[in-house]
Amino acid sequence: MVELAEFRAKIDKADDRIIEAIIARNKVRDEVLAFKKENHITLKNIVREDYIVKRLQNKYDLDPAFILSLYELIFAQAKI
Repeated sequence: MVELAEFRAKIDKADDRIIEAIIARNKVRDEVLAFKKENHITLKNIVREDYIVKRLQNKYDLDPAFILSLYELIFAQAKI
């Protein structure tokens, strides 16, 4: 019989992967920001942000409002 601790361990591993993915995303974001600064490109791109959210909302079977809220946090964190 599966124990609750086993489920929790799986959730912990999934949580670790989420944070690791955010860290990896932030590293790429930093490279993009550096590229944009060097090439005098506007840093904020609302069209790109909208594209990212809509692409994910269409691709994954999650509540679209959840994806929007999650990415609003991710985009806001990028501006810190």
